[in-house]
Amino acid sequence: MPIITKITTQKKRKDRYNIFVDEKYAFSVDEEVLLKFQLKKGTSLDDLLLAEIQFHDEIQKAFTDALNYLSYRMRSESEIRLYLKKKETEEPIIKEAIHKLYSFNYLDDLEFAKAYVRTHVNGGNKGPTTLKLELKEKRGTRKVGCRGIEGIPL
Repeated sequence: MPIITKITTQKKRKDRYNIFVDEKYAFSVDEEVLLKFQLKKGTSLDDLLLAEIQFHDEIQKAFTDALNYLSYRMRSESEIRLYLKKKETEEPIIKEAIHKLYSFNYLDDLEFAKAYVRTHVNGGNKGPTTLKLELKEKRGTRKVGCRGIEGIPL
């Protein structure tokens, strides 16, 4: 059974760690995954544990990518899904990353719709019909539209 012989931080990304098995580089993981699985020198790795580590690391990568995408402006769930699909992220990974975004309240389609409409009503030259069409394109699985958003006249 392979055993972890060394763990080092990456030079460019201090939140990622290189894992060495039997003195040879094997893979890298995010800091959260390292802590979750309590990976340390001397830890034995079987195939099932390796697969689980890789799965959780892929989720963390997708989550980090989505956070970076969200850092520029609010996004709908649909926009995040499309962004991650363009980065060739698999659907189960996208689903878990989206769930994680909701659990940290980084994603909220209703708040996104309110902010989007408020921004365009106050400073834009788009009419209600155009805003409704744009929101329909951006909405996620929660089916948020312009109707019923309290406090925003259309």
